[in-house]
Amino acid sequence: MGNGEILLREALMAADQVPEVETELIRLQDLEIKPCTGCIACVKNIVQGGAGNCPQKDDFAFFEEKFYQCDAILISTPVYIMTPSGNFRNLCDRFGPSHDAAFAEYAKVMSGGNNKSDQRLFKHRIAGFISVGGAPVNNWTSMGLPLMNLFPFPMNVQVLDQMQVLRVGESGQVLFQDTAFAAPQSWGRTSPRP
Repeated sequence: MGNGEILLREALMAADQVPEVETELIRLQDLEIKPCTGCIACVKNIVQGGAGNCPQKDDFAFFEEKFYQCDAILISTPVYIMTPSGNFRNLCDRFGPSHDAAFAEYAKVMSGGNNKSDQRLFKHRIAGFISVGGAPVNNWTSMGLPLMNLFPFPMNVQVLDQMQVLRVGESGQVLFQDTAFAAPQSWGRTSPRP
């Protein structure tokens, strides 16, 4: 129930009010997502016609399946020193080349058309980001949102909106910032992709 989770829960409660929308909160802190080792086993497997599964034994497959099932993803992460949390960066690294839609298409050619990449990878999805930091100015949080955009990039997920909240260093402090709970159209940092 840190500041980022409070904002995320608020956004999910608003989304739950939309007919036919179902939401689910997944906390990376509750999962074991090991760092990428750079073994490139996933890439070799894709080139040979496989699905690109990672050989590491952790909770990555659980998160991956949740991602494949979703139509939209909203990610909230704290920014302690300029960048998103390590948990989030581990997740980005693990999604990296093995979930690159362009690479999966090219791998079909490389494997002679015998590619088992999960076709849900190519599904149109949208994303939004919430970056939360304790700094009073953007200097110490400046790479939060740009690096959050690394997650959807390989999968061609369209980023619809994003927000940066400053001055919330203590847990729960965001509750005293009315502007942090403004409607998404007032977030003001929209950067949609074509």
